[in-house]
Amino acid sequence: MGFVMVTSKRERIPAEDVDILTISLTDNLLVRINQRTVFDGPPVVSDGPNGEVLAGTSAQEPVRRVLTQGVIGNIRVLEQLLQFIAKPLLDERAKMTVALVVVNEKIYKLDRTVLKELVRKVWGADVRVVTAPESKLVAHGAGTPLWGSMGVGVSLLTPNHTSAAVLSSGEVIAHDFAYLDEGADSTLRLSILNEVLNKVVRAAGPAFEPTLKSNGVTVASDDKEVTIPDKLYPYGEDIPIRAVTARSAKEALFVGILAYETHKMDLFEKGYIRSSK
Repeated sequence: MGFVMVTSKRERIPAEDVDILTISLTDNLLVRINQRTVFDGPPVVSDGPNGEVLAGTSAQEPVRRVLTQGVIGNIRVLEQLLQFIAKPLLDERAKMTVALVVVNEKIYKLDRTVLKELVRKVWGADVRVVTAPESKLVAHGAGTPLWGSMGVGVSLLTPNHTSAAVLSSGEVIAHDFAYLDEGADSTLRLSILNEVLNKVVRAAGPAFEPTLKSNGVTVASDDKEVTIPDKLYPYGEDIPIRAVTARSAKEALFVGILAYETHKMDLFEKGYIRSSK
């Protein structure tokens, strides 16, 4: 059974026509579309000598910082940055049907109305903006009971990156990720997944180990070259972590976003999530 997104006009949009745009901010601004990285660089913009926009690592002085500590410093400059990021994609695809924008918790203070309008203007899409970590939404979409207090584990594996998280009461307790080289074979990819899982389990602490050992880690994978085994043995750990193959990463994220939006008020009333403006 396929999944569809229902817009305000009650149009049924097939999941394959939905592009999922994730925006994360650590030191750099990382933007991915359907798990493919399209921008990874400093969240800054400058004007080139010929009037062109230079963004990220190509930006030159004077530099205008677009995002700082979750605050939009300059809306016009942010629009320039989004246009810079969108151009390679729009060269391949004339128009997105629907864009679901997942904003990392680190930049949740962004004015989502402004961001929504800017993304719609730049990408020409019907946009929904969700301020929640990708790992939480994937766990939600994969059917993981992430609202319990004992903790759950979730992991993503795509051809170009892997990540893992331990969540408790809907909050991210520990999270880590690693990029994968295009030439990495399936053995190396599983090894890196093991390593990331190991870091997350150690960071979460011994209180969560019994639950993870009992319930396992939900793995959502888009990597068709890698078969997820029944068990993963994180490097340096004596405790096996059972992996359960879930829906594809995009599908799990898609379903998780819809479920999160549908039940957001219920979750807010239970105190699981912060109020959204």
